[in-house]
Amino acid sequence: MDKLLIIGIDPGTTKSYAILDVNGNILDVKSSKKFNINDIVNNIIKFGNPILIGTDVSKIPKFVDEISSRFNSRTFKPEINLQRKHKIKLVKKFLKKKNFEIKNKHENDALIAAILAYKSIKNLLKKIEDKYLDKKYLIDDIKNLVLRDKINIKEAENSLDD
Repeated sequence: MDKLLIIGIDPGTTKSYAILDVNGNILDVKSSKKFNINDIVNNIIKFGNPILIGTDVSKIPKFVDEISSRFNSRTFKPEINLQRKHKIKLVKKFLKKKNFEIKNKHENDALIAAILAYKSIKNLLKKIEDKYLDKKYLIDDIKNLVLRDKINIKEAENSLDD
């Protein structure tokens, strides 16, 4: 199975994406005025299989929805739009422990979208990891089923037993 990913997307004139693995590690962050949907999809595929696509605004942009549907992924959106200074502060805090630099506000917005999406499922991911410590080989499959198919952990395990 491909590596499971959490993606943040910032649409607009300058498009940006951020890729995290399911442990919250930054794999890639890029922005460009030349990006189209296919460019972003192809860049994401190089890293793995997205299970959650995030945006940093409370109304999911069409561009984000299109990328999410290409991967058959769930979409995350915050309940409210965050202020720019709050997004910058949250990203700085997240990056403190990481050796990574953001180049512009578009990358900041894509990364905050990915961070918020990650935080929204972090406890669920931890619960799955803790439950299957003795069956590590099942963890990614169960995470994938629970997040993509919106089924509970037990159902996911049962479907793998079939």
